[in-house]
Amino acid sequence: MRNTAKIDEIQREIRSIENGQEEAEKYMRKLQKEEEESYGYLRKTLWNIGNEFEACEGDRHLTRLLEEKYSKLQEVERECGQLLATLEEEQSKLKYQCESDIEELRREVQQLQMEVV
Repeated sequence: MRNTAKIDEIQREIRSIENGQEEAEKYMRKLQKEEEESYGYLRKTLWNIGNEFEACEGDRHLTRLLEEKYSKLQEVERECGQLLATLEEEQSKLKYQCESDIEELRREVQQLQMEVV
């Protein structure tokens, strides 16, 4: 009887971990989508700066300002790319940890079920 209660408790914990994992994955996907959109916008903006360089028509001051803008956008693009890589890495770590925890709990349930029999 005691094992049955413990099994039920462990199964609730497994469902809780699965629900938490699902919520975390939804959040990570949303965050990743937002970052990918930002990254795409940055790439497009960097590509379009070529037209702005042509529009400067040799004006040193405007060219310098545009070069600074380009440099800052490249830095933000690198940071965005790094964040996307970090998000993917953290998502993998979270998935692995949740799966490991669930597997360990399932082994415990099996062990408890064997004791009941």
